[in-house]
Amino acid sequence: MSSGEFVGMVADNPEQKISLKMFHSTIQNDHDAIANEEASFRSIPVITKVTDEDIRENYHKVKEDIQNLLFFELALLKAKNDTEQDESVKRGINETLSSDHMESNEEQGESMSM
Repeated sequence: MSSGEFVGMVADNPEQKISLKMFHSTIQNDHDAIANEEASFRSIPVITKVTDEDIRENYHKVKEDIQNLLFFELALLKAKNDTEQDESVKRGINETLSSDHMESNEEQGESMSM
């Protein structure tokens, strides 16, 4: 293919048949009109000069911010997990104490009935 040419193929569906599915065409440009239009373009003004050092500093700041965010979120998850484990341990102790208390009461009841 040459510059300015394009080809393609389209798909149809059973309800809307397309008889011409493949195409090949050429874009015809008016090069004089394009040149006149481009001549009227204005340059984009420089708002702020960005140096390589600015980019490097920004990169390191973003990297540090993400690292701090990860550490913070991991600390929150660890604290939540520790709290859940503490509650689980407390439940386990309470259940153990309750069952020991129940067994003790049952043993006392048995010894009293003998």
